[in-house]
Amino acid sequence: MHLGRAIAPEDDRAGQPPVAVLGYGLWDARSAPTPACSAGQLTVNGVAVTIVGVAARGFTGLQPGEVTDVFLPLVPLQPAFYSRAGHAVEPTVLGTGWSSAA
Repeated sequence: MHLGRAIAPEDDRAGQPPVAVLGYGLWDARSAPTPACSAGQLTVNGVAVTIVGVAARGFTGLQPGEVTDVFLPLVPLQPAFYSRAGHAVEPTVLGTGWSSAA
């Protein structure tokens, strides 16, 4: 981890408030050198998500050749990933002031 903490097992349980870890590249492009980004929030498909950390520089995720900008536990956000008809949807992530957190 570059800043803050990783997603913990307790974050990935039903009923827990949703949290996220930013990828280093996204944090560097939007927030650096603001270290207190963990005080901010993102909106993912209409759900407020608290930023708890920033991934280590060089860690881009688990899929070779792909860069992950935001890491999320799946259980607390599961309803946000489905349409009203029950079909899976791509998450849309919107920043809500986290780049100016102090």
